[in-house]
Amino acid sequence: MPNFTGHQNKRLLKITWIIVGAVILFIALLPSVPEPPKTRAERISELFSPIDGTLPDMVAMVKEKVIDPHTIQLGETTYIDQAPNIIRVQMLFHARNMFGAYLPYLAVGTIDSTGKVLTFEIEEGGRP
Repeated sequence: MPNFTGHQNKRLLKITWIIVGAVILFIALLPSVPEPPKTRAERISELFSPIDGTLPDMVAMVKEKVIDPHTIQLGETTYIDQAPNIIRVQMLFHARNMFGAYLPYLAVGTIDSTGKVLTFEIEEGGRP
């Protein structure tokens, strides 16, 4: 093992820091590869919950409209891309009615490409 003097240690330390700095600078200045733009289908699917596939704003509207929001059992949520800025969303769910019976319901709405709900209604029976 080499025996360096104090002066040689300082010089070696300076050279090490210069090399580390140059490597960091080189990495920082590397051109980044841009991500390809997302497709419309990818942007639309990001509007829905990754956990259960629902549209969070629509679930909140359903909870405001049903008699007993604690009894909601969410089913399948589907969408149809209808126009450049319109997406039709259908969400099946069950909830208790005023007599305590669980009934199927269908929430139907339209959203824009940002996820803003434009129209919304609930149909009893749960059929599209």
